[in-house]
Amino acid sequence: PHQKYAPVAQRIEQRFPKPRVGRSSRPRGTTCETELIIIIERSLVMAKREFIVLPGKAEMPFSSAVRAGDYIFVSGTTGHLDAQGKSVAGTEAQTKQCLENMEQTLQAAGASLSDVVKATVFLVNVDNFAKMNGVYKSYFPKDCPARATVITGLVSPDMLVEIECVAYKP
Repeated sequence: PHQKYAPVAQRIEQRFPKPRVGRSSRPRGTTCETELIIIIERSLVMAKREFIVLPGKAEMPFSSAVRAGDYIFVSGTTGHLDAQGKSVAGTEAQTKQCLENMEQTLQAAGASLSDVVKATVFLVNVDNFAKMNGVYKSYFPKDCPARATVITGLVSPDMLVEIECVAYKP
């Protein structure tokens, strides 16, 4: 049925013959051709990608999010500006705005915050961890995603917090 892969499978068999001593690592009854078909099918699934760019973000050299199969990878989202472009001050207010922006990006990708499985928080000042964490908890009240928090500098001095995430939405 998969004859078009046969020449490639033969070349792989020639280059990587079955071991002469001991047991093969392949499950009994499988061939190199079967393994190749599985690899190609997995690659085709991962090759289906959708790039999500929110309005006003087209000039940036990255997508707001990328859907690859059932996963959605959301770029770092900040909260230093509100929807009208006005400055947002304070760690709590920026964390709230950041999560609102992230939710908007996830909705554009057909998901929501409840689909987030991993988040990374970038925080400028460790002294603001409790403030950020209090707001963060209100957006993930149960079944919290895995998370890491990194204390670091951000691109703009106005930015106090940035959050990126990965969501799973079949």
